[in-house]
Amino acid sequence: MRVFLAMLLAAVTLVACVSPPVVISTPTAVSAGSCLPAARRAVELEIQRYQNWLQNENDPVQSTAYQERLRELNRLQQRLDSISPTDYHPADFFNAIPQAATGASASAAPIVLDEAWLDNGEPPQVHFPQQTRSGPFYIVTGSIVDPLPEAEKRVRLTLQPVLPQSYLFPSFYVCIIAVDEQ
Repeated sequence: MRVFLAMLLAAVTLVACVSPPVVISTPTAVSAGSCLPAARRAVELEIQRYQNWLQNENDPVQSTAYQERLRELNRLQQRLDSISPTDYHPADFFNAIPQAATGASASAAPIVLDEAWLDNGEPPQVHFPQQTRSGPFYIVTGSIVDPLPEAEKRVRLTLQPVLPQSYLFPSFYVCIIAVDEQ
């Protein structure tokens, strides 16, 4: 019985140590329309990635899959370019590209990360203590906060996911909607 209790305590402790980021249940009014440029930038980056992959692909089956994804991304880009910020709602566009193909499973709900920091990448990537080598990964494509925190400075970030990134592990393009000094 003691061994069982010790194992149970160890399992609960491990789960507590790798708890997922806090998710805010509803997007704020400020985040919705203000993140439209970030969504547009995310689609541009995905289109660039697929064009590069297609250019270097020799397998006709894979090439066809890349071409289909490019068509989907171009349709999404046209939709985003045709709307105003007041008509943009992240959840309406977050699932516009089938997530089965991206390896992602998440929602468009804002995410709060404590002790997070940005790297010097272009675009910057968000890092946080609970992150593993398998993600989740957050790539910043826009921000309603100006200026962004300096690289490596630990802050509390509120992120609005705008589009899953096509990647083996959970990876998302995000808009920074709040930064709090810690």
